[in-house]
Amino acid sequence: MRKLIMLALVSTGLFMFSATAQAAEMKIGLFNMAEVAIECDAFKEAAKKIQGTYSAEQKALEKKEQELQKKFEDFAVQQAALSAEARQDRQIELMRQKRDHDDKKNDFLRKIGAAENRSREEITRVILIATTDYGKRNKFSLILDAGSAGAIHVDPALDVTADILKEANRVWKEKPKALTDGRPITTGR
Repeated sequence: MRKLIMLALVSTGLFMFSATAQAAEMKIGLFNMAEVAIECDAFKEAAKKIQGTYSAEQKALEKKEQELQKKFEDFAVQQAALSAEARQDRQIELMRQKRDHDDKKNDFLRKIGAAENRSREEITRVILIATTDYGKRNKFSLILDAGSAGAIHVDPALDVTADILKEANRVWKEKPKALTDGRPITTGR
């Protein structure tokens, strides 16, 4: 029984030593995904596209909102001079206009939200492709997003954020088919 316990302890020790040696050979990198997402060309291009596509509609909605605000202010001043029936009719009309405006504004916000979601998905895909390509090319065993990994302190030698940002910009520039067809996350490099 004693020999069996000793044999188990020795084999456990050898296993632990082997696992430690393998872990020491691992090449690990950490990067700040949020920083890459905000700084990459894909984000800048998406923000510019969204702004260009929706800025006129946003300005029109803001102008309409100011006009409605002015109408409500005018009504507040004029309501004392109106008959009860006219005051009620005017109030109902203003509330209808406000409701219509709110519906248009909500539709607009849904469109913007959908466009932003599509952009976020594409940017995430760019970053995943870039990270995978970078990791393969530089023989990393593991690359983690420091933010979601819960890293509080990262040795600067492990930080590959700048490299991943460069790689993400390269991927965005080349726009591999993998960005749009849902295939595996790699450009083949």
